[in-house]
Amino acid sequence: CKRTRKRFWHMLDENNRHRKISRNFRYNVLQGFWSAGLGKTHLAIGLGIKACIQKYRVIFISAAKLLEDLLISSKNGTLVNKLLMYSRFNLLIIDELGYMPIVKEQANLLFQLISMRYEKGSIILTSNYNFDDWSKVFDDNIVASAIIDRLVHHSSLFYINGSSYRIKDKIRKKS
Repeated sequence: CKRTRKRFWHMLDENNRHRKISRNFRYNVLQGFWSAGLGKTHLAIGLGIKACIQKYRVIFISAAKLLEDLLISSKNGTLVNKLLMYSRFNLLIIDELGYMPIVKEQANLLFQLISMRYEKGSIILTSNYNFDDWSKVFDDNIVASAIIDRLVHHSSLFYINGSSYRIKDKIRKKS
């Protein structure tokens, strides 16, 4: 996956990379939107570590765990506190959006979180779905459009093509 990482970092030249990481974290990196096994999570973790080294507060969470956490908080009356907790981080990394279907109530909760963080904190989001396909992920297209609108404002999108890193290793071992 070194080649993928190299291509990703070359997309952000040294000056640009520093500026985006240090500008109060009001910038989103939407990476992903490519097939499984190409290093989306790896790259997200790398950016998160870089932010931690620079003394920023970072949280990494799977989309399924985040949505479950928000749903439970909503049901037990602690949603506001949970939204505030996730909003206090300079960088929120949401991994694997789209692996599990998102029902309308979860979509609304995710929208609330993204709205609360909008222009206040950065989000790194990984997904295997293009925005055109988010109707397959979200039960509510209007909320999906509103989430996309806030995410892409002040953001960089990265599309990387290739074969799965894990599958490539298996193919090499067989030959």
